[in-house]
Amino acid sequence: MRSYKLLSDIVIDGYIKLTHINLEGNNMGDASLGHLCEMINYICSVTMLNVSKNNLTCAGAVYLGKIIECEDNTIRSILLHWNMIKGPGS
Repeated sequence: MRSYKLLSDIVIDGYIKLTHINLEGNNMGDASLGHLCEMINYICSVTMLNVSKNNLTCAGAVYLGKIIECEDNTIRSILLHWNMIKGPGS
């Protein structure tokens, strides 16, 4: 989780403008995704996010929902396959 927080700190400083983030298969989990989503909401330049194969659950989906609800949202594509996100009754 520490590495995602460090990435967040670097990007928020404004030196880097990210549009595509591909973190597929990094076993990040929900807490790290929360830090990443805070960064994405702050920088408002990300158009594609791939967090597939990261052991994300419904808690992680809530963080992603907050990105989508943000009125400054620039996200056009979120890839989530091979996670543990399930709908009601699954």
